[in-house]
Amino acid sequence: MSEALAAAAVQRLVAAYEALRPDTLDALMALYATDAHFVDPYNDVRGRDRIRAVFAHMFATAHEPRFAVLSTTTEGATTFIVWDFTFGQPKPGSTQPAWRVHGCSRITWAGEPGAEMVADHRDYWDPATEIYQHLPVLGVFFRWLRRRLSTR
Repeated sequence: MSEALAAAAVQRLVAAYEALRPDTLDALMALYATDAHFVDPYNDVRGRDRIRAVFAHMFATAHEPRFAVLSTTTEGATTFIVWDFTFGQPKPGSTQPAWRVHGCSRITWAGEPGAEMVADHRDYWDPATEIYQHLPVLGVFFRWLRRRLSTR
């Protein structure tokens, strides 16, 4: 994949994620190959319809989910995207979403030059650090475990 074409494909994908809302989900899915593979800490699915279902579930269960892309790096047919995912009702007196998950996606592209599509999408983020340790009951255990395993 040439550098210019890679940049255009990455730019389209980043724009789709940053504009992602229930009514723009089809535009995002149009960037994925029909048999694309998607993996995150909770899902391992293949095919546009199943990937779409993952995001539809996100919209059904998370309050105002949003992605903010912090950086991208492309080498050949692979792109790494560093992002923040925010969701949840702001706490009283705050305008910030209640939750922020920091992660990275590895995207593998396939297709003809100028018509590249996402063939493989794997998200890397740590549910224990980003979510579980902030929950009232589980959080106590995960914070204790983290302190126990830390070298500090």
